Amino acid sequence: RGERGGDRERSGRVKDGKKTEQAAPFLAAAAAVAGGRKGENAMGRRIYEHRAQYYETDQMGIIHHANYLHWFEEARIDLMDQMGMGYDVMEKQGIISPVLSVHCEYKSMVRFGETVQILVHLKEYNGIRMTMEYTVLDKESGQLRCVGESRHCFLTRDGKPVSLKRNYIEMDRAFREYTQQEESGT
Repeated sequence: RGERGGDRERSGRVKDGKKTEQAAPFLAAAAAVAGGRKGENAMGRRIYEHRAQYYETDQMGIIHHANYLHWFEEARIDLMDQMGMGYDVMEKQGIISPVLSVHCEYKSMVRFGETVQILVHLKEYNGIRMTMEYTVLDKESGQLRCVGESRHCFLTRDGKPVSLKRNYIEMDRAFREYTQQEESGT
């Protein structure tokens, strides 16, 4: 599969088309789908779905790579809304959460009309920064389409770093409770 590496172990996640032990962090969320009701993960949270639109395709008839980053953002916003800590809530309190970095690794193509499920996992949270992981699966076949990660920080509107743990206790509690629920699988 060329540079993306079905046979290469560049990322340590897939080798010879099989999941390795190192695949667990990105693919653990996929297992959570089986544990929940249809359309929910094992924690009872709604799984974000996106139907690929024609305008998202490129000349090759597949979804243009940049659109996956938009899908990550859509799924992240949906999850944060479910947690009660949507961007609208945070911004009303004067907090913004810009992207520090984003990474996306493409595994298989998505085409117009297909529906994907985007599983979001809060990988790290310390009150000042957070890291989200994304697993994009074909809804019909369950085939892995893409994995990714985004890192964010929390700032005041004027761009100064802020600790939710010290200054926004309710927000911090929501993130910490969600992290604990994910770890315990409840």
